[in-house]
Amino acid sequence: MMSMTSKSAAAVRTPAMSKSSFNGAAVKIAAPVARPVARQTSLVLTAKDKRSSPTLEEVSSQQRHEKDSGSTEVQIALLTGRILKLTDHLKNHHKDHSTNRGLQKCLGQRRSLLEYMYKTDAEKYFALTTELNIRTKKLR
Repeated sequence: MMSMTSKSAAAVRTPAMSKSSFNGAAVKIAAPVARPVARQTSLVLTAKDKRSSPTLEEVSSQQRHEKDSGSTEVQIALLTGRILKLTDHLKNHHKDHSTNRGLQKCLGQRRSLLEYMYKTDAEKYFALTTELNIRTKKLR
């Protein structure tokens, strides 16, 4: 039996040598296998991969005119897109508390905008909630 403490040339193992375990049974040591390295084919990320919310082009159906970026409908549509992406992220990373806090802030902001829209124009509110698939306010 070979001593593992000595650093002599006799103690150097080759992949085909056997090693005795504690109970005395001989175990074969497998040769290391060369595995191919997975490489990233593209080093440049597109802008769509980087952003966390939809752009104005994606919510153009909510715009009142061509350059509308701040109306209540557009803001709700942008927040809805962001909420969907954050919810999808949290399905895989349920311990990500900072993302959960961001999601809660977005939900609160959208809720406030939806309440404002309901008070000012209930017809637009119901049209927007059905189009964006948002649960509507319960009427009393």
